[in-house]
Amino acid sequence: MAPSTSAKIIATITQKQWTGRPLKDCGKLFLGALIMALIAFLILSIFIPPLFNAIMPLGFFSALALTIYLVAYDVRREKRFLTSQTEAVNDFILESTGDPTSRITVDRFRLLLEYNGNLPLSINGVPCLELKASGDRNADRQIVATVTAPEYGLDSFDRLLMEEAKRSA
Repeated sequence: MAPSTSAKIIATITQKQWTGRPLKDCGKLFLGALIMALIAFLILSIFIPPLFNAIMPLGFFSALALTIYLVAYDVRREKRFLTSQTEAVNDFILESTGDPTSRITVDRFRLLLEYNGNLPLSINGVPCLELKASGDRNADRQIVATVTAPEYGLDSFDRLLMEEAKRSA
C-alpha cells in the first residue's frame, strides 16, 4: 500500500502584505522627497529671505528624515505581519505535533519564505510532517503542511490522517 498524503494550506502571504525587501525603493523615495523639500523651501524663501541660504542643507536633511521615517514604517509593518503569521504557523505546529519545542522563530519563518524552503517535523517521534513554502518572489506565497504516512503502514496513522482531514474540512 502506498503511503497516504494529506496537504493543507496554513498561510497565504500576498505581495502587498510582505515583500521581503522593504528597502527596495528607498533611493527613489529619497530623490522624490528631496525634490519636494527643495521646492517647498524655495517657495518659503520668497517669504523668509534668510532661508534662501539654507535651502540645500534643509532640503537634504528634510528629505533624509522623511525617507528614514517611511522606510522604518514599512519595516515595522512587515515585521508585525510576519510575527502574526509566525504565530499562526506555530499554533498549527503545536496542534499537529503536540511538541512546544518544535516552534519556529520569526527569522526561521522569514528564511523559509525567502528561499522557498521546507521544514521537516515529526509527530510523536515519527518524521511525517513537512512545512513547505511555495511561490515566487513577485507573487503570492503559501505555506503548505504535508503529512505523509510512514511507509511501514500503520493503520492508526491512517486514522489520524482521516481525523485531521475531517477536522480541517
